[in-house]
Amino acid sequence: MRSMIMVLGIAFLVSWLMTPVCIKLAPKIGAVDIPKDERRMHSRPIPRFGGLAIYLGTVSAILITAPHTMKVIGIVLGGTFIYLIGLYDDLKNMSAKVKLLCQIVSGLIIFATGTKIAYIHIPFHDQSSYIYLSPVLMCILTVLWVVGFTNTINLIDGLDGLAAGITLIASLCVAYSAIMTNHPETALLMLAVAGGAMGFLPYNFNPAKIFMGDAGSQFLGFMIASISLETMKSTTIIILLIPLIALGIPIFDTLFAIIRRKKANRPIMEADKGHLHHRIMAWGMGQKRTVILLYAISGILGICAIQLGQRNYIATFVMLLIAAAFIYVIASSSKSAGEVAKSEAAKAAIAAREKEPGKIRVMSVFGTRPEAIKMAPLVKAMEEDERIDSILCVTAQHREMLDQVLSLFELTPKYDLNIMKPSQTLSMITANVIGGLDPIVEAEKPDVLLVHGDTSTTFVAALSAFYHKVKIGHVEAGLRTYDKYSPYPEETNRVLTGHLADFHFAPTEVNRENLLREGIPEENIFVVGNTVIDALLEVAGKPYEFEDETLRGIDFENRRVITVTCHRRENLGENMVHIFSAIRDIALKYDDVEIVYPVHLNPAVRLTAGEILEGVDRVHLIEPLQYQPFVNLMARSYFILTDSGGMQEEAPALGKPVLVVRKETERPEAVAAGTAKLAGVEQQQIFDMACELLDNPEAYEEMARARNPYGDGTTSKQILEIILKSFNY
Repeated sequence: MRSMIMVLGIAFLVSWLMTPVCIKLAPKIGAVDIPKDERRMHSRPIPRFGGLAIYLGTVSAILITAPHTMKVIGIVLGGTFIYLIGLYDDLKNMSAKVKLLCQIVSGLIIFATGTKIAYIHIPFHDQSSYIYLSPVLMCILTVLWVVGFTNTINLIDGLDGLAAGITLIASLCVAYSAIMTNHPETALLMLAVAGGAMGFLPYNFNPAKIFMGDAGSQFLGFMIASISLETMKSTTIIILLIPLIALGIPIFDTLFAIIRRKKANRPIMEADKGHLHHRIMAWGMGQKRTVILLYAISGILGICAIQLGQRNYIATFVMLLIAAAFIYVIASSSKSAGEVAKSEAAKAAIAAREKEPGKIRVMSVFGTRPEAIKMAPLVKAMEEDERIDSILCVTAQHREMLDQVLSLFELTPKYDLNIMKPSQTLSMITANVIGGLDPIVEAEKPDVLLVHGDTSTTFVAALSAFYHKVKIGHVEAGLRTYDKYSPYPEETNRVLTGHLADFHFAPTEVNRENLLREGIPEENIFVVGNTVIDALLEVAGKPYEFEDETLRGIDFENRRVITVTCHRRENLGENMVHIFSAIRDIALKYDDVEIVYPVHLNPAVRLTAGEILEGVDRVHLIEPLQYQPFVNLMARSYFILTDSGGMQEEAPALGKPVLVVRKETERPEAVAAGTAKLAGVEQQQIFDMACELLDNPEAYEEMARARNPYGDGTTSKQILEIILKSFNY
């Protein structure tokens, strides 16, 4: 028992300690999953190097505690090979055929070292009931077993924490069954797998800080496959069934996927959105709740496997039947996320149809984190006004990041379409939003529908309102680049929304002029500032203590803190070298200056930042921050050095000068008002302009006291009054 605890502890500890290291190493080797468009489940780059921590934890525990038999060595060699192949696939992408060939090779490795299905004992007959296999059949069955399990874990690695959690549950159950069936060496090895997954899981559970990648998922699948066969003198059908049942979730998922695709006359390997976790999320559940539900089902299947190992056939059959029935109900559900949202929203809307007399019914629709931040103060202002019947509908175009903002601002949507899916396309977003909103707008019949900015949700919600002849209010109207593909699809979204809208709430006079040039009637345009300032001041005004240890250790009252953000594509390469070199020079010159840089997860950014700024005194390279801690960091800073557009609007509202490390800016109002200055991308110019703010109190005060052209925190109130006035209130 002591060795069992030791192997689990070693694997857990190594994996747990190595995962943060992997998070830092990932960008340096390019092992980062970067969302290039709206189709990804995550909305920010995530390191995809966690498989290394799982591998090191598992293998180190095995090598330290397990006997170095030929079978064990073969499993370690095969696992190492499959991990390296997976890592190469994560970094360079590998064809499916080559990947399959490599998986076959890994199966041949363990076969050659003695881990194999040699013969099968039928336990329900007498002791002589054996099925003896020829060497060729032994090899084929062993390789098929390994290849199947290797891909099994990979198939369910679609949600944060799902693959690691199910592996943990399954491996613990198989280990317990191995102990009960007198296979202690199998239990020892399986506990090493459990410990590796357990140490990684806290960093991978939603919201994930790191992904395991194909390297991690294939390694886990291979280890479970090979260890479940290891050290067995004979293989009974019962022994074979135990890991199959314990991993019932991915196995059933794969089986139903094959049947589903065959019925639809589609290729078996063609990806779709019909997996178990997709269908559960289509019921309206978020990632976290979906994963926990699948954990519970996996736990039931694990208990089934344990009962089977103890020959409790009736209990096993009953529990397995219940679990299988539930999985079948999920898998056979024919409704997509959009269809579920549509039907449920229609029922809820009809039930709540009666409009409160004498009130203006205003529906606000948004779906992403930035929209939620900027619309939150307006929604709250309407909820508090007794003349407004406020209805909040979210599409959850970006799920988890949206939920964080809803929680921060204490907003509860009346309708949640929950449309987000893995690898969603713009067409899918459009179809699901229009389908989900149609019955809601039809039943609620709002007087005004408010949208914000330039997302796909913005345009499609405006289109839905237009179809129902509902007036449309466009918040943050009039921003233009006049290039329909830059930014894409945002520029076209905001132009199209602008020509559907009835109320245009423009942040600045420049935005107003843009709209006038496009033929928008002057009486429909209102220059009100930007609601982001309202949100910023609300969040900054709340008491807050940093959770980040680095920030907690900075003396903001007695040190001058410069907050840095730098990540724009046009600054990658030589420009970024100049910018970071200037930052280094500033830190070296001023002993009372602390520089805080929440480093973007783009590998190119992290590599350059690490080469130039790592180890420089008083330069703190930290992980990206969520909205509330970042706002508080800005509020406690001396000035801001950034290439971000949004910070040129926000920082001046807090009285913080902004040096823009770019050659040009799409927010000329800030430069004209004196709240921001273009510092360019040359090292010496950036250094000189920063020194001017640090050495010249008059220059600093002039920028800090300049009027912010993007508003003073009253934008939401202005929009509310305009809506009320338009309806004669």
